Amino acid sequence: KTYTTTMIIDKLKYLNSLRIILASGSPRRKALLTQINMKFEVIPSTFPEDLDKSKYTPSQYVEENAKQKALQVFESECKENESNKPDLVIGSDTVVVFNDKILEKPKDVNNAKEMLTSLSNATHTVVSGVALINKNKDIHKFVQTTKVKFGKITPQMIDSYIDTKEPMDKAGGYGMQAIAGQFIIGIEGCYFNVVGFPLQLFCNELRTFLKLDDVKSAAKETKTDENENKKPEDDEMYNGKKIGEEPPAKKQRTNE
Repeated sequence: KTYTTTMIIDKLKYLNSLRIILASGSPRRKALLTQINMKFEVIPSTFPEDLDKSKYTPSQYVEENAKQKALQVFESECKENESNKPDLVIGSDTVVVFNDKILEKPKDVNNAKEMLTSLSNATHTVVSGVALINKNKDIHKFVQTTKVKFGKITPQMIDSYIDTKEPMDKAGGYGMQAIAGQFIIGIEGCYFNVVGFPLQLFCNELRTFLKLDDVKSAAKETKTDENENKKPEDDEMYNGKKIGEEPPAKKQRTNE
């Protein structure tokens, strides 16, 4: 089976000339964007994330949270830096969904125990929403889901895991990329989505949203500039001689 994917590696030089802001303080999201050599600023959003979950499906919930986070940072930066408005703001939100219930970061140790106990020996879904805002304040949103299968975790294991403090700042109370990786039997979907940011889908959506296919690659631009600046007499020339041209015959000395 062939999968069609769209990436941004050939447009990084252009992207890195823009002012891009990640509206999140998540170290995982920062690490993932850094991993693909993207240059950006980190300005965590102050949006309170107090949406009424009963009014949204999980996908709608993470999309709206991501949008509000990005909007808050975009509007704040446009107001404070009118001469240097952002070209792109990235907002994101990730939750764990089990039995149609949205699980965010644990409120306390007891809440973490409840979450991990419910996830033990079962399959849940990780849902991430991303919102992109360009300099014209156009907004593009998308969602990715990944299924995660947990093995059986004993109460003692849960207590030991909570003692590490790792669960307390992660949706669903666990971090797949760290200690909790040992709990996971398998996943169906994007690994990076579980970590906290759907990296490949982001690249695909960003390329479309910013119309990156209309941007000339740096290599093509350089080649074009060189061709435009080349003089006709330089064609096939090296050190003043045409390539392949025989050197002038040397004059023979005489004893006159």
